[in-house]
Amino acid sequence: PPKATGNPLKGLKFYVDPENNALKRAKALKATKPDIAKLLEERIGKQPTPVWVGDWNSNVRRKVEFTVDNAVKQGQVAVFIAYNVPGRDCGQHSAGGVKTAATYRQWIRDMAAGIKDRQAVVVLEPDALGLLEKEGCLSKEQQQERLFLLNDAIKVLRQNPKTIV
Repeated sequence: PPKATGNPLKGLKFYVDPENNALKRAKALKATKPDIAKLLEERIGKQPTPVWVGDWNSNVRRKVEFTVDNAVKQGQVAVFIAYNVPGRDCGQHSAGGVKTAATYRQWIRDMAAGIKDRQAVVVLEPDALGLLEKEGCLSKEQQQERLFLLNDAIKVLRQNPKTIV
């Protein structure tokens, strides 16, 4: 697809997930702490937030498809954070990700298949570049592999011109 010009996010109405954590917590607190529950619901729960997808999703295609379906029904655009690259977070707090490059490449293709030809925004591996050269994290070969995987993911996701990466 052609490169975006201007601000590709301008004018988009982002998806508010009715199952987001703030709304779940507000519901749990409603009986015992109604004031806090109301604040959580109004100030956080009703705001658009990205949907994180990673190794905790047993079926990323189904999760993405379900989320995009719901966003489309509401006239909104789903925003995802793809967080599953091998060696994610260099063994720190959010360590994990899939084990192999081949698995990651398939995972990204499954994510793209869930979006289909509809509009979505994907924040791709938010700390993958920032930690690329962190001492003791990745060997030179692993750094090259990560760059290859990110490049591949962008190409795959951008095959749909309505997907903003």
